[in-house]
Amino acid sequence: MITDKDGRPQKDKRDNPYMAISVCNHTKRKSSKSKMVRLARYLLREEHNISYIESYKSVPPIEDFIWSNANKYPPYQIVVKNKTVGKNTVSNVVMINSYLSEWVSVEQEFHKQK
Repeated sequence: MITDKDGRPQKDKRDNPYMAISVCNHTKRKSSKSKMVRLARYLLREEHNISYIESYKSVPPIEDFIWSNANKYPPYQIVVKNKTVGKNTVSNVVMINSYLSEWVSVEQEFHKQK
């Protein structure tokens, strides 16, 4: 759920709370470059007891970030970029304010073969 700085849910015109989801391709989490591993690294909080260096070797399962002690920690700060193709608009998380290293980019570059 997307909240303001005080933890109150942000709502749309119909009074429904805004929700954030992450959709990524399946991964075995062996590569530190995979989107799921990168998201997990940057969503770490003090409660996970994982240092910056340790985060390159091991991160908790992404499910550990779904339910957290929300009242204890402030909401995550993210930057979202909207992209419209035809009539479809998607919002992609492009930066996260991380406990480990301030603002970090989670955008991926795809190298196309010519």
